[in-house]
Amino acid sequence: NGLTIFNKIKYLINHQYILIITTRRNDTQSLIKNLDPNKIKRIIGIGGDGTIKEILEAIIETKNNYIFGHIPTGTGNGLAASILHKNNLPYTIENSLKPIINYQSNYIDIATVEINNSFHHSFLAISIGFISDLDINTEYLRFIGSYRYYIGSLIGLYKMKSYDLDIDYLVEGDNSDTLTLNDKIPESWHNIKGRFIMFWACNVTHPSYDVFISDNIKMDDGFHHLILIPDSISRYELAKILLNLENGNILNHPKVINIKTKQYRVNVNTNQDGLITIDGENVGYTDIHVNVNNKNMKVST
Repeated sequence: NGLTIFNKIKYLINHQYILIITTRRNDTQSLIKNLDPNKIKRIIGIGGDGTIKEILEAIIETKNNYIFGHIPTGTGNGLAASILHKNNLPYTIENSLKPIINYQSNYIDIATVEINNSFHHSFLAISIGFISDLDINTEYLRFIGSYRYYIGSLIGLYKMKSYDLDIDYLVEGDNSDTLTLNDKIPESWHNIKGRFIMFWACNVTHPSYDVFISDNIKMDDGFHHLILIPDSISRYELAKILLNLENGNILNHPKVINIKTKQYRVNVNTNQDGLITIDGENVGYTDIHVNVNNKNMKVST
């Protein structure tokens, strides 16, 4: 699919390029490691958010100052949608090329997520509960495209699963030191705990092309917006939220808790059968510690 789309739009590209085709998962990291940063300045991913995440991890690992961009051909395409929204452009593949061919670029935030003595990086969103469940548990329906999410939402509404979460977070304006997962939480941090149907930490306005959270979310302000929906919400109220996710007003709903923070820790109940996803990737179910690194990656925007 990516190659087919590239062949349709390559006439728009007005500078030299090398086309690299990946054939299996994690090809990207080994290929980027072998690039010469003196000759290659930009890396453009043609694919979904999974492809972009692989590129991101590879760039961070090489410690080279590549600029990366996204031509969307996946089912979510949140980064591309958020960039187009920022530029007041309709969501099309041709429009996603404009900042690339015009050499537009800006820095965006990248979160470092510590989990199980390893580190992941996130440019999009981290989720526990409803969103991660519907994302991972509908993988087998990828062949029907974004319709899989409608099916997953119906299943989620039927089950209304909730999870015990204990969340510590740095209050906006508090400039405490960066912590690791094993560090003690300072007394100045705030805490919220309970049973939640949804935990969604967003770095962008659109975690998916058809989901608009809010214009209050900026991908370069050094903060995540934590969206929490407690299990006290009714099935009817949750359905209304889901049906209006494209309108950008979820943060205004009276049952939705919104926390703006640049550092937080989520302690989970590992006896529950849960999932944590980072930019759509399943990373298991255990405690995480997140630091949002302000303007840490240069992207074609």
